[in-house]
Amino acid sequence: MEKLLFIVCFIFTLGNTNAQTKEQTIAWINTYASELLPSVNMSVNENDELVIARGKTKKDYYGKEIIKIGQILTTDASTISEKKYDDGKTSFWYHIFTNGKQITFVGFEGDEHLNNSSETKIYSYSKENLERVVKAINHLAKLCGAKEKPKENTF
Repeated sequence: MEKLLFIVCFIFTLGNTNAQTKEQTIAWINTYASELLPSVNMSVNENDELVIARGKTKKDYYGKEIIKIGQILTTDASTISEKKYDDGKTSFWYHIFTNGKQITFVGFEGDEHLNNSSETKIYSYSKENLERVVKAINHLAKLCGAKEKPKENTF
């Protein structure tokens, strides 16, 4: 009986050993996401909002998007799209969808408004880097109660 109890406890703990907590995921995004994606400064604020600042310097900065993490519709990294350029470079894009029009855009002059869209995109020239950030965003979104994005052609 003791062996059976030990085996059950061991199996139960295996499924929980690799999951990051909400706090660990936020710390990872705040530490690594901006390093991995060249075009944005990305962080999670104290209100559980994903903040995506477009441009890394004052010269190329044009605003930031603020997204309530719990309202993100999660999709897996297989939805990353690819674009090849004439010069041989390839960029990879990921769309972040919300369950409504809850993306706030704050412009360079501090003007604030809701986007007319319920989606935004992030990109990278490294698919691996983008996949890592997408995985972290989706993991955090699920921890904050987000739902999965419905498939386009479910019926």
